[in-house]
Amino acid sequence: MAVKLIDELQKEIKAAGEAVTQEAYEKAYDHAFQVLDNLEKLLNDNRYLEGNEITEEDKRLYDILIRFDAVYYFKQRLNRKALRDYDNLWNYAKELYSIPEYKEFADFEKIKQEELLGTKEENPYQIVGLGPDESYWNEPNNRAEKFA
Repeated sequence: MAVKLIDELQKEIKAAGEAVTQEAYEKAYDHAFQVLDNLEKLLNDNRYLEGNEITEEDKRLYDILIRFDAVYYFKQRLNRKALRDYDNLWNYAKELYSIPEYKEFADFEKIKQEELLGTKEENPYQIVGLGPDESYWNEPNNRAEKFA
């Protein structure tokens, strides 16, 4: 189930960003948030996607979530909710971020440059936003307490 949700989320994020009609954008937008809502529910009952152990799917979702916070929220116009608005997804992402090798992987500056610089046509002045505020990512998460 987790693999399907992650694949679907990636597809809808891409579709929202590449939409050339309002209708296509709204369809992708709605589907992306349906998937995020489903992941939120899944993580209410499971510490990680497949239970109590981190799997490859957790790594995939983590990559999407850090990119969502750093870029997709505004670049792909996926702004119904910020990642912080999802209690389970946000705390799940912060828990993974608290693991040194995951924190190292979350190089927000590199992610923003990869996602935002693109071509001169896409970003003519090559401006990269300053956020997100990484101090939020360092705040404690509730996952260990919730699943003790």
